[in-house]
Amino acid sequence: MAQRPFGVTILAVLSGLAGILFLLGALVLGVSSAYLTTFIEQYSGLLLPAVVLGAALTILAVIVAVIGILYLVLAYGMWIGAGWAWILAIILLILDIIGGILSLPGGIVAIIIAALILWYFMQPHVKAFFGKGAPPSPPPAPPA
Repeated sequence: MAQRPFGVTILAVLSGLAGILFLLGALVLGVSSAYLTTFIEQYSGLLLPAVVLGAALTILAVIVAVIGILYLVLAYGMWIGAGWAWILAIILLILDIIGGILSLPGGIVAIIIAALILWYFMQPHVKAFFGKGAPPSPPPAPPA
């Protein structure tokens, strides 16, 4: 297997950090939903809005947790150079670009960053590390 490119190392670490942050966010959302539901019910007397809000926050917490797990799995796969990690990264980058397009004009930075990382993942040495392309050819021998 080829040596891990430095850019892949950085992206693996960043993906791992993102996964941890997403999981912490999911935990905060989950705890918040319980407290907020109780608070609304106790102080407003409105049970239905409290239950609906609590359910919505719980569903959002589950979605955020799944995203966090995906990023942790991606980080591991990028670290070891697994071919499936390259595919998962491409899928997530395309979803990032779509999300950026849907949130224009504010999503322009997300689009640019995702497009640059997508371009990087298409480089021959990166694809070779993930087993998705031919290994780069060695440099030519010096003239005799």
